[in-house]
Amino acid sequence: MPSPGRGSGRPHRQRIELSDTVDSEPDGMDEAELFADLSRRLREAHRMVAALTCDEDTKSSVVRRLIAVTDASKHDLRRASERLDALLADLEAQQTG
Repeated sequence: MPSPGRGSGRPHRQRIELSDTVDSEPDGMDEAELFADLSRRLREAHRMVAALTCDEDTKSSVVRRLIAVTDASKHDLRRASERLDALLADLEAQQTG
């Protein structure tokens, strides 16, 4: 019997391990450190968004961005970290201005 993706008519999907895509960060963080840092920052971002006092449309937009960043963290830690930086900068600017 053919295995899924090989002769079954479905495309074969190669599993890519996280360690294959993130070896080490330029600032010396390894994969585990980057994951822990991103997790901590995502928790803080969720708290900040929950505490936002703004109109419903603005809050919905921020929530959607945070969900997108959280989803991206499942696939690319580095890119998710960059997107989270941008989101946090926007939140800080919104709170101060």
